[in-house]
Amino acid sequence: MPLLLMATGLLFFSKGDTIMAAYFWGLSILVFLLYSKYLNWRYKKHYQSYVRENFKNRFGNEVSLEIGPKYISSKDPSGEGKVKTSEVHQLSETQEHFFIQFTSGVAVIIPKRSIDDLQHFKAGLRSAKLEVHDDLKWQGTLTI
Repeated sequence: MPLLLMATGLLFFSKGDTIMAAYFWGLSILVFLLYSKYLNWRYKKHYQSYVRENFKNRFGNEVSLEIGPKYISSKDPSGEGKVKTSEVHQLSETQEHFFIQFTSGVAVIIPKRSIDDLQHFKAGLRSAKLEVHDDLKWQGTLTI
């Protein structure tokens, strides 16, 4: 887009209209500087809206998660599930969450504030022989 505006400015410059050329060149610089920020804002807004609309029934529900030596079991209002611990691709710990990523691409986000006994939870992870990646210095926000 900025290249098209620059070319239009060059066309006006070649015709001798320096005011229009300067206008299109200035506009191309403005677009070059601000368009990526606009696009980031737009995509973020779109995906937040998408998640709210398509996953609205999944937020606010209490989920029970049991980590055993061979399986991770979950139970929520929509049903129950069981996954082998060997299917865990990566388990990361940040200051506020645990992220369990499975080889299928699905991830489970566990807020630390929802864990009653954090030491017992970590002991369960060790007993299941799951390696926890330390991402405690990770900076970012998780807002939905």
